[in-house]
Formats: sequence, structure tokens, C-alpha cells
Amino acid sequence: MLTLTIPIQTLHTKKQVI
Repeated sequence: MLTLTIPIQTLHTKKQVI
């Protein structure tokens, strides 16, 4: 679950920054 949570959070953060 952590392995999936890390990439998902990274994608959300990048989308928020953009």
C-alpha cells in the first residue's frame, strides 16, 4: 500500500504545483 501511496501522492503534488 505504501508503494502505491508514494507515487499517487507525488502525482497529486505535481498537479497541485502546476
